[in-house]
Amino acid sequence: MNTANLQLAGVLLVLDELLSTLRARGVVSRQEVDDLLARAAKGVDNDRQRVAALSAANAEAVAFPIRFLQAAGKAGPPKTYSSIAAAVGRAGGDDQT
Repeated sequence: MNTANLQLAGVLLVLDELLSTLRARGVVSRQEVDDLLARAAKGVDNDRQRVAALSAANAEAVAFPIRFLQAAGKAGPPKTYSSIAAAVGRAGGDDQT
């Protein structure tokens, strides 16, 4: 696996833990996190100029971190990168919100 992919996996797990901690402490609600991720996904979708310049696989790669965090927020324990990434893969390009 590419080193950058491994680094991304670590960053995504840290971001999920950060979002989970913020929710647990009442700093943000589940709905606020869901809305934040939906806005990010919409931003990717609305960047038509960039998306048009990318292959379908690369466009999916841009959306993957958002979909990962959406799926991670819904996943029960144990939360592993492999299990969450597999859930994203099974869902494909379907809306995760």
